Amino acid sequence: MFGRVFGHILNRMKALAVAAFTLVIAAGCGKGAATVSTSTVLGHIHGTFILQAGPVPTCGTPGTPPACEAFTQPIADATITVLNSTGQRVVVTTTNAQGVFDASLGPGTYKVEAPSGQEPGAYQQTVVLTAGGTVDVALHVSEP
Repeated sequence: MFGRVFGHILNRMKALAVAAFTLVIAAGCGKGAATVSTSTVLGHIHGTFILQAGPVPTCGTPGTPPACEAFTQPIADATITVLNSTGQRVVVTTTNAQGVFDASLGPGTYKVEAPSGQEPGAYQQTVVLTAGGTVDVALHVSEP
């Protein structure tokens, strides 16, 4: 009888050991699955900052209408600032010789700003950036 009780207890202990081992393995697998990387896919802001000037009235021959056309000129080395939806500066970049600037950010709503002067123009633009998407921004200074 003692052997039978001891055998029953031994079988129960084996079953508990198998169950505990299974729980440890399952917990370890669950932990590994929880730490899988969820990296953010960035979006891209591509923009230009240019000077737009109207025709100069004295370009034409006296007595005839001006033949001059408006022209554009890139603004090089301008500081472009990108602010997030709470107004926090998240990127500061500089335009190249062609007036082009670029920034890569996570999805969200951003305000892109160029230094404003006394001339009229489009010195800022609000954009909505999506994961993997590209938004084109055109900032400009307008001179009459």
